[in-house]
Amino acid sequence: MKEVDAERYLYTLQEWEQYQRDLELFYYDRAMSDISLDEM
Repeated sequence: MKEVDAERYLYTLQEWEQYQRDLELFYYDRAMSDISLDEM
């Protein structure tokens, strides 16, 4: 039972890290596009 919980925890941790990366990329892209629009 403990091993399954550990695997599930690692799996959700990886999903969370991927989600965080996607979010950072999204906001970074949006910030970059906002900056380029302001410079026009």
